[in-house]
Formats: sequence, C-alpha cells, structure tokens
Amino acid sequence: MNPTETDRLAEKVREFYFDSKSTNLLVRELANGLRDKFKGCLDAVLVYGSNSAGNKSDSLIDFILLTSDYNRFFKRFLEHFRLNPSESLRNLVYVAAGYNKLCYHLRCFEKEPNIYMAYEGKGKDSIGYKFNVVKTETWQKEMGDDREDWYWFGRFMKITPVLSMNDNLREPFVQAVAGAIRTGFEIATILAANEKIEVDPEEVSKHDSVVVRNEDIMRYYMNLSYICDRRVEPDDKWKKLLEQNTEAYAAFFAICLNESREKGIVSPSIASTDRMGILLDPKEIRKRAAQIYNVLFAQKASFASHNRSNVWTNVFWPEYCFAKISKWLGR
Repeated sequence: MNPTETDRLAEKVREFYFDSKSTNLLVRELANGLRDKFKGCLDAVLVYGSNSAGNKSDSLIDFILLTSDYNRFFKRFLEHFRLNPSESLRNLVYVAAGYNKLCYHLRCFEKEPNIYMAYEGKGKDSIGYKFNVVKTETWQKEMGDDREDWYWFGRFMKITPVLSMNDNLREPFVQAVAGAIRTGFEIATILAANEKIEVDPEEVSKHDSVVVRNEDIMRYYMNLSYICDRRVEPDDKWKKLLEQNTEAYAAFFAICLNESREKGIVSPSIASTDRMGILLDPKEIRKRAAQIYNVLFAQKASFASHNRSNVWTNVFWPEYCFAKISKWLGR
C-alpha cells in the first residue's frame, strides 16, 4: 500500500529536519558546548535562520533551546556566561559597575521565552551566537491549535535542523512540524490567490480559477513567521532562506499540492511547475483571506502586548557592540 500524503510529509520532515549534514562542524561544536553548559536542562537544541548552516562569518548563529526547567536553566546561564574581570580591562570595568550583579537581579529574564547572546573566542576570531530559550510545554502549546501567536508556528514551517532532541519529543515534533507545514501551505495559497484577485481582477474574471504563481505562494509561506516579528526583514530574505533548502521545500510543496488537488482546491489541469489554478470562488477566497488576516492581526496585537519575541537581554548589548567593533578593526 502506498503511503498517504500525511505519512509522506512526516517522512520528509524526518529526512530534512534531522539531517546532520545540513550544518557544519562549527554549528555542531557550538551546540555541543550548549549541551555541556546546560547538561540536564535541555530537551532539544535546534538551529534556525539565514546562518543555520554556519557558513557566514559575519552573521550570528541562531539556536533554539527547549527546556522543561527554565529556572534551572537561568541559574546555569548565570554560572557560565557571567563576565570574568581578569580577562580584559573592559570586563573589569563592567564587573566593577555591577554588570554581573545586575544579571542576578534582573528577575524578568527568568521568564521564558527569552533570547541570550554569547561569543566564543576573541577579537576577529570570535564567533557570535544567540539562543532563544523556551519551555518545552510552551513550545508544544504554540505548535498546536491553542497557539497565542504565529511566531513559533511560522518559525518551524521553515527548515530548523535538529542537533539534539530527547527521544520522547521526536515523533511529536515531526507531527507538529508536518501540521505546521500543511497549514502554512493552505494559508499561503489563499493569501496569494487573494492578492491576485486584488491586483488583477480583470485577469481573474477570464478564467474558471484564480491562477497564481507558485513563487507567490512560497513568498507568503516563508514570510508567515515574520507576521509577529517586531523586526523589519528585507523583502528578499525569504528567497535566501528558500535557496538554502530548495530540495526540501520542493518536496513539501509537491506533497501539499497533491493534497490540495484531492480536496478540490487546486485544478489538476492548471497546476504546473510555476503556477496553479485555485478552484475556489473568488468571493470564498476573499472571505477566507479576511478570516486569516483577522486571526493573524489579532495574534500580532496579543504578541506585541505580551512582548513575546526578541526579548533581548539588554545588558549583553555592550558586549555585542564592542565585539562587532573589534572584529571590524581586525583586532
């Protein structure tokens, strides 16, 4: 019996998200260092973003750490990442000014999710990385139907290599990510079709379906995680992320496209390598798009009010700035 599309999608998630070859030695060594520093605290270590392969020397490497004991994690963080005044005059000045003590008293940073920044090495040879830490139960909730925003859901729709993960989380992770990919494709299809209706209504009226470019669907798909992100990303960033894993996204796209054909959403006769026909009535497309935007914008407002993303540990920004300047000066 041939595997169902659901089984095939889960199989592809296992193949591309658990591929150890998708990251270089540097990323794996940093991940091993995080596991050692937070031994007994971590359920999973993943890497994400435009430098997930670790090939860009001038860009931070972004990790996601899942933990079941955030308080224990935070205490361990203070042990390993406090400044050593004997290493440099700068560190001595920071410590004398109360830098380390300030870290201990910033109780707001005990609350997850949070983002921490660190550097390995010195001067121009230093490697910058940051790790986004969230409770495992929070991540599981945000990947389900009760999510409060689209940050995590949208984030894991894009390839997020798994560097380590507890065995009991692996299959729930696969199923959650497969569900996110499927939902993201369906939403992106509706939003791309809605854009076509708004931009070119005369062209739409000539066909029995709303013909959209596959590229436009992928643009909406790749940008979904930025809906709730407070940073403004470059317009072409989604293309760069897509180019990192073209084989994986092509596989996901093909499976989701077949599912849409079976549901009668996509026309088999118009589906091609660069465009597809959406069989839903334009009024139905606009209705669904309005519902999607209402949900996304409501979640964006909730997201902003709860300050749920990019909660930077601000006391580490001086270190970041000095490290950048030192690297630029070639020290």
